[in-house]
Amino acid sequence: MQKTVMKNSPWLFVNKFSNSSSVRLFCLPYAGGGATIYHQWMSSISNKIEVCPIQLPGRENRIGEASYDNILFLVKEIAKEIEPYIDRPYALFGHSMGALICFELARELRRRKINNAERLFLSGRNAVHIPRLKPPIHKLDQETFINRLRELNGTPELLLQNKELMEFVIPIIRNDFKMVETYSYEQEKILNIPITVIGGTNDPYTSIEYLEEWREHTSNNCEVHQVEGEHFFLNNRTAEVLEIISNDLLKK
Repeated sequence: MQKTVMKNSPWLFVNKFSNSSSVRLFCLPYAGGGATIYHQWMSSISNKIEVCPIQLPGRENRIGEASYDNILFLVKEIAKEIEPYIDRPYALFGHSMGALICFELARELRRRKINNAERLFLSGRNAVHIPRLKPPIHKLDQETFINRLRELNGTPELLLQNKELMEFVIPIIRNDFKMVETYSYEQEKILNIPITVIGGTNDPYTSIEYLEEWREHTSNNCEVHQVEGEHFFLNNRTAEVLEIISNDLLKK
């Protein structure tokens, strides 16, 4: 038996929820990304795991909505929207900006006294208490900002060269970077949730030393994995990432 997503829940990029899965995996995107980056995962991961991409305002089917520029405000809204669907074991996955949102979402869910996630998957992001390794970019002029996006290698070149479309997309991406770059970590009681950390071997924005620092944010176990690749390794090393998720989430 399945239930259809409520019409007033555009945050969840799922047509129907299944009652046959063992665990729901809510997935949060990187800066500038939308829920469709996780579409392939739905059919590629173990059938015991139900992938539930979260669609943030201001992108794809929510392109006309104002995007957020404050993570703490954002996670309050996400927590409210997904709470009805935490009717079974669940986990959270986020890459880069998504990892930061994922961590703060877990803390917001705890404040709401909602059951802990089975596991947090924090990908492509150093531990939250580590200072940024790169200078902020959200205030750069248009040309320099686009060049920095090109260096990150996560935005298709055809999109970067489409001036008309970029004029429309740039404000959303800037807002995402502003949200990350103005975030200030506030210490709270550490989480009691298992954490899996995934990093790229050649990612200039992370280091194995600082990925390991996520251990400081849980009283539970923390697994750290490295996958060959740069910052957006999850796009071309998808099978390896999904294998890590399945192994760590479904192991007894």
